[in-house]
Amino acid sequence: MALLLDKMGLRKFRIENKYSKVDRVYEGDGKFNLANPQMAPLADAAGKTGIVAHMDTLEYENSELYAAVWNRLSDYRTRLVKNAAMLPDDWATMTDLVRIDISRRRVQEPDYTDMVGIEIQKPEAGPSVTLDEFLEWAGVFEDVGGNNDPLPLMEHKSGATGTLTFDLKGLADKTSLKEILFSSLYDLERRNRAVVRAFVGLRNDRNVLGQMVAKTTATGWNAGQQQAADATAGATKEELLYNTLVAALKLLYTLKDGQTLQTINTPEVFLAIPKGTEWAFMRAIGGQLNQGGKGKVGNFEALTQIGAIIPYRGDTIYWNKKTVSYPGVASGKAYLFVPRVANYTVVKRGLTTVVGQGDVTKLEQNATAWYFADKAYDAEFFGGSAGGTAGHGFCVEISLPTL
Repeated sequence: MALLLDKMGLRKFRIENKYSKVDRVYEGDGKFNLANPQMAPLADAAGKTGIVAHMDTLEYENSELYAAVWNRLSDYRTRLVKNAAMLPDDWATMTDLVRIDISRRRVQEPDYTDMVGIEIQKPEAGPSVTLDEFLEWAGVFEDVGGNNDPLPLMEHKSGATGTLTFDLKGLADKTSLKEILFSSLYDLERRNRAVVRAFVGLRNDRNVLGQMVAKTTATGWNAGQQQAADATAGATKEELLYNTLVAALKLLYTLKDGQTLQTINTPEVFLAIPKGTEWAFMRAIGGQLNQGGKGKVGNFEALTQIGAIIPYRGDTIYWNKKTVSYPGVASGKAYLFVPRVANYTVVKRGLTTVVGQGDVTKLEQNATAWYFADKAYDAEFFGGSAGGTAGHGFCVEISLPTL
């Protein structure tokens, strides 16, 4: 049975698989440590270079960790109200508690980036990376005489060549004296939730989920990676959906790998669908169909090739009198694809918190900023739909019958 990776399903999956994220602290300002390829994360007294945010409960809020973090933040805020000019050590501790809170919130939110693609951490990288720094190597064993003749060498790159320049994304917030004196601790929590939502929304929009949707919007799919809806006369809605998915699987299996020029390897296949259609797809994939339109259940062969369903809804954020939209899968569309193959997110710096002193002439108490630097590479994943050779790729756009 396919996994349903909606928000709660993804949380359960992460708990079962002991999912975690390492969160590190860096010295100096962001401009300095981003530009310094040798910049290493700070280590604590035990020699550890970061905290590990575990996914250990379905809900972070009201958990034991949540209570511990926010009890300490409440204590520090009380000190701040009494003395707005807090000592640097106090600010450092508050910053670290906020960082822990944001890190734990992140691991329970549906950021699908490392579920659908390969995340590569390269904190030592400069402003850009070349493709041969992360694409797979290649080698071939050949006959050798054993008389001190040279052996064939491994090729430290494969397929496409080129350079990726990291994208730097940032967000900031300022805290006034009035906010410290009169607002509640809840405002700090709202800020943390907003940071996580902004980060996750953008991450999903920039990974292959968001980019598959974007190609549909831009009419950018190659015809060899598009599956039309089944229109078999007399078939029920469920049969039409089942037939469409079977045809899409067959089409996916004909695509070729741009690296090997062989048909793609499909150890697992994911399906991205419109939010609210989960029930119809789960029935179709399980082979439990309404046959003949009379309520009679027909046992079709289950589509066990589909390992997971992602009901991707995207997000819409109203901000500064603007509407920022990260579109989800549209009604009438779905996407069949091979996860964690041929698409990469190279991370120079993960989500990082920077805290500085505010402008005292305006009674600003502090300014907090968050930034991250990464770059996605998915040209081989999209193949013919990214300007590559037609018939290459690891994904298919599906037009759905009426559900």
